[in-house]
Amino acid sequence: MDPSGTIDGFAEAMAEHSDLGIEEAIVAPPDGAVAQWIERCPGPAAKAVAEPG
Repeated sequence: MDPSGTIDGFAEAMAEHSDLGIEEAIVAPPDGAVAQWIERCPGPAAKAVAEPG
């Protein structure tokens, strides 16, 4: 997700990108277990990014 490996760290990194005007990020699973990866990583990360901190 990010160098710290945390969802909060990912949300903070995406907020910094947003401040630069970046509106979209493409993420991909590191292995073939796509559904589990979505539940574990980008699903919670999307919620953390969408909620004001």
